[in-house]
Amino acid sequence: MTNTLIGTVGDTGGLKDVRSDVDQAFRFFDETLKAKEHSTQIKTRDLTGFTGFILGNTSFGILGTSTLGGTLPAQTTQRVINPNGIYYEALRETTFKDTSNTTATWDTTNFRWTFTTGQIIQTLPISKDPNITITNATIVISTSQITNPSNLTYQLSANGGTNFETVTLGTQHVFTNTGTELILKITASGSAQIDIDDSDENSFPVEVKVNQ
Repeated sequence: MTNTLIGTVGDTGGLKDVRSDVDQAFRFFDETLKAKEHSTQIKTRDLTGFTGFILGNTSFGILGTSTLGGTLPAQTTQRVINPNGIYYEALRETTFKDTSNTTATWDTTNFRWTFTTGQIIQTLPISKDPNITITNATIVISTSQITNPSNLTYQLSANGGTNFETVTLGTQHVFTNTGTELILKITASGSAQIDIDDSDENSFPVEVKVNQ
């Protein structure tokens, strides 16, 4: 093959045949991406009696009558919707942590729950819909992720924490007390740990399957 000048940088028309003597090669690579849809919380806030400033409102923030500004009322969870009816807890955040009842360590740095004797992990509602009755649920955690599994007792409440029922991992539990609001509770009788790091393909988060 003879090297022949067929154009310059400024002569773009002459460069159109530069690739005529080049064999094109392609390489294809496969990559597995791990992605999970997270639970969706729907919340509302009741502004009845709120004295904050609201532009154009005839009741709130009236000059000389009520204080401008104020603390917003707390939000109330109306629904929790899970992809395919399965709640996944990967411990990247504390969205579903019940801070009032949880005494064990909810570790979002190392992605694990760590217990000492008598400590509890309890969630906020992990499934909630006033139009759907929760009749059964199943907790799934790989035994390889649990240290001292015999020290842990698992419970679920289908009626928002009024009645907790003891369940067995991996076994569907049919509720005696049904309801529309599911809560998970784990109690330790000794030291224990649940490592739910799902950063690799061999480890999986906690799953709670609802009505299936």
